[in-house]
Amino acid sequence: MEIKLQNYNINTISSSKYNNTNNSEISFKDCLNKVAMKDQNETLIEDKKLYDSLNCISNIKFGSKEWDAWKEEHTYNCFPPLNAPPVVRDAWREVKESIPNENTKSRDAFHYNELVFFCQSHYPDLLGLPANFKLNTIDDYKTLFNLDIAKNQKLAEIYKNTSEGDKYTLFAKLIKDVDNKLDERLFSLK
Repeated sequence: MEIKLQNYNINTISSSKYNNTNNSEISFKDCLNKVAMKDQNETLIEDKKLYDSLNCISNIKFGSKEWDAWKEEHTYNCFPPLNAPPVVRDAWREVKESIPNENTKSRDAFHYNELVFFCQSHYPDLLGLPANFKLNTIDDYKTLFNLDIAKNQKLAEIYKNTSEGDKYTLFAKLIKDVDNKLDERLFSLK
């Protein structure tokens, strides 16, 4: 039997039993199926929120073959990409949406971070990441966020008491907000 999940490919399943939250035995296969279903449902939720926010595709029905084709074509045209783990997409979207419209400084800084991460995900070796760095798992995104936070905190310290220092402090704060939101989401899944 072969089970495929977004970030996993498991060719064999043992018959081991695990305890679920009710302390009753469930099989590993049942655990994987539960995780896969939750991941699919969360992906659909994020996809629907994306669809609702896009005014440019009103001629495409959500869930249709055309929608699937549009998503496939535009997967890597944004950050996080449309194939990112749904909890990453959710955390990123929530922080972005929480910035008030009148706070243009934070909105601009967040947009700048989106562009930097977009470029890093396409050209990792040119932008200070290992050449083989891939964004496939939640841990990959957490690594990217933590590297960015550390870099911006270091730059904020170098340029402290200047407008540049304030800018880097804001960059670090916004990505730390995303990282905290991601941790919050992950904790709620346990």
